[in-house]
Amino acid sequence: MKSSELRKLATQYATGDYSPEPHKSQVAPKRHTETPATDKQRAYLVTLGVRLEGHMSVARASQLIDAAKCGELGSFGGWDRDGSN
Repeated sequence: MKSSELRKLATQYATGDYSPEPHKSQVAPKRHTETPATDKQRAYLVTLGVRLEGHMSVARASQLIDAAKCGELGSFGGWDRDGSN
């Protein structure tokens, strides 16, 4: 950083006019309950035999994947032949 930029920042800070841009880690990300499920999640749910919901969030897709892998829903090898899942 140039000395002129440092002086400008020091003046702004001293007068109370300084407000730095927040770092990327401080900006709140979009909540997983608001973000739509990814294409990869949707494809994986289909291979697990889970019926897809209309407007599924990333968080909901994750819950369904966990449940299907534990055998709580769907069929772990794909669709049941009779379509009962």
